[in-house]
Amino acid sequence: MDTQTAFRILELLPSSSPDEIDLAYRRLARHRHPDAGGSEAAMAELNEAREVALTSKSRTTALVTLETIRDIVVASNQELAQRQELRAETAQIVERLKERATNRLRRYKDLSALFGGISAAALFLGKDLPAQYIRSLPLDERMAGIMSFMALSIAIYAGVTFWFLSDRIRRTEAGIEELKQALSIRSRYVNFLASLVPHDEPWTLAQLERSIEAWDGSEEVRWQSWRSIAQIVGATAFAELLIAKGRELQLLQTSETILDGEFLERYSLRLPVST
Repeated sequence: MDTQTAFRILELLPSSSPDEIDLAYRRLARHRHPDAGGSEAAMAELNEAREVALTSKSRTTALVTLETIRDIVVASNQELAQRQELRAETAQIVERLKERATNRLRRYKDLSALFGGISAAALFLGKDLPAQYIRSLPLDERMAGIMSFMALSIAIYAGVTFWFLSDRIRRTEAGIEELKQALSIRSRYVNFLASLVPHDEPWTLAQLERSIEAWDGSEEVRWQSWRSIAQIVGATAFAELLIAKGRELQLLQTSETILDGEFLERYSLRLPVST
């Protein structure tokens, strides 16, 4: 028996629910049962119709459930991919901040390494070079010792400078990494950003940059080190990090508008509703 015939026997539409199928079965069984004046053939047909109809509903429900699960999985994968993309964007900005903050220090570090290397070469690889050079000059031979002492002093100074700059670079990069981790705490991010821009109206990247430039860092002690980072990397780079982190945490709402012929993106904090 096919599904269409089963529903016709039950006097139902194919869209009927399992409960409606059972109700129709009991109603028709009162007349088709042999004890009620019906026949065994009629009752067997009704039983088969009920089974076919219920089986078709079970199959449909299973298909709908699988389809729903598939949609959920696809949506979850898309959301996961989007979050991973936002995290990668934040990580790239953090690396650019580190490079920007330590670029000058690394140049000085390379110079100190160069001077240290030259001085060390003059001392340990060419000990006779200073004396031979000095003998060719109309100067006292004691200058050779002075030149060696100067080379040693430069080597020591360059070594200390190299160590100091390396430590400064490490601490600067660690500070930026700590800033990223601190902003990953939703409450801390919201409180910090609300101290820079209005939390009840949209703002633009340019407005955030101006707020960072005017920021004195006096609100909380821990924010003073963040202000130092903002001064080193610049307001624009610091603002880009705040926006990227807000998007990653899904705490920023974005809207687009055209003002005086200029395309603008506006941002606002997505705050929970107070109860």
